Amino acid sequence: MNQLQKKPFWQMNEQGFTMTELLIGSAISLILLALVAGIIQSQKSTFSRQSQLGQMQANGRATVDFITRSVQNAGFNVTRGKRFLAASDHYITMVFDDDNDGTIQNDEVMTYAVSNPDNSTLSSFSINPFFDDDGDGEVESSETRTYQISLGLENPPFHFYRITPDQGTSDVTKSKVARNIDNLIIRYWDKDGDPLPAGVSTDADGNPIPPYVLPTDELNDIRKVTMEIITRSKDEDPNENFLNTGT
Repeated sequence: MNQLQKKPFWQMNEQGFTMTELLIGSAISLILLALVAGIIQSQKSTFSRQSQLGQMQANGRATVDFITRSVQNAGFNVTRGKRFLAASDHYITMVFDDDNDGTIQNDEVMTYAVSNPDNSTLSSFSINPFFDDDGDGEVESSETRTYQISLGLENPPFHFYRITPDQGTSDVTKSKVARNIDNLIIRYWDKDGDPLPAGVSTDADGNPIPPYVLPTDELNDIRKVTMEIITRSKDEDPNENFLNTGT
């Protein structure tokens, strides 16, 4: 004889969790939520700091790359004027035929400088470049004018600019290359390894001490250019004891 399986018996009643159990469960849930929120916030802060650190390094590399490339090519295919038109501890102007077409255009006269656009007090310098102003493919002796360049150097952070003279006018165009530059120092030496300008004060390592401006008659003496740049992140690191340096 087969034995019939007993059907399970379910009984419904009004019993449930006690108030103590509910409170404990709620407390555990809140603790877990707080833990998850803390992890998310920590990851967000870490990502933000890493992102700003990456941007800071990119700003420094961009500044160095632009100046290095231009200095190495300064004077290429220049038939009128000098290869360096102005030089100081915080700006440098050079000329070279960037597109190798045999003619210097206005955008091949390049000034690199730092400036804070929010500074009310400005310092200025002038350049007198030769370039194909009328677009006929030739650089005539009459194709030159004076361009005034103004910079705000009171307080950092600075922007790093590529500045080119406008064609047909005495204005200049400033293109922002990098931002949040804390300081930029450009140094110069002649063929004998002597620092420029002549008579400039030097530190214990023989490096010129700013501020200084190279006079016009020493611009052709430049044979070596080095630079020192300090960049900063957009926001201050919340860890005040953190220090990140490099070369």
